[in-house]
Amino acid sequence: MKTHGTALRQETVSIGNDGNPVTKNVPYQVMKTKGLNNIDKDIRDIRININIDSYGYLDIEEARQGRNGEWLSHDIEVKGRDYNSRAVNETTSIRSREADPDKQTEAYEKAKENEFAVEDGIQYDEMFLAEHAEEIVQSLIDEGYQKPEAVDIFNYMIGEENLSLEEAKERVNKEIGEKSKEKEEGNVENEGRAQGGRDMGEEAYERLESRGRI
Repeated sequence: MKTHGTALRQETVSIGNDGNPVTKNVPYQVMKTKGLNNIDKDIRDIRININIDSYGYLDIEEARQGRNGEWLSHDIEVKGRDYNSRAVNETTSIRSREADPDKQTEAYEKAKENEFAVEDGIQYDEMFLAEHAEEIVQSLIDEGYQKPEAVDIFNYMIGEENLSLEEAKERVNKEIGEKSKEKEEGNVENEGRAQGGRDMGEEAYERLESRGRI
């Protein structure tokens, strides 16, 4: 393999250990390669990226350009060492023709635009969720959730259970419904209701109805 340093500005999406896209940045240095991109038709070009982390350590990645022109990178696996996870190896496998940079980079852009789709089975890891926390919470508020409810959904996604977006929504919607039911069964009235207003449980229940959740 022949490489040489360049001054290329190459925005690259990096994937995590689960094979899903997590970050997008510009590498510190990019090296071109020759003769590595003639195996898989989904890959237009292959380069080597060098990144420097916040502690000054080097991180070397293999970057692959998909047919859409975007770059996807993953940590380089060292022969004789189990460096990458099975998910990464399968996602980036040229030999089995599993590598498809377009799928991963498009998934990242889709998530970045606050769509956070789950229909194609994509679940983002903790690093990605932390990076986009404010965007995710705001997108949920825009859907009609109160901020505490939106934060609860996000916490279920990033917590130990690692729920998908839809699973986290279902969990919180169920909790809202249960709280409303408890208030109704116990005939609990707060001061606001005594003055002719509605209690928080009723309001939460109506929000679920307006979103078609019940």
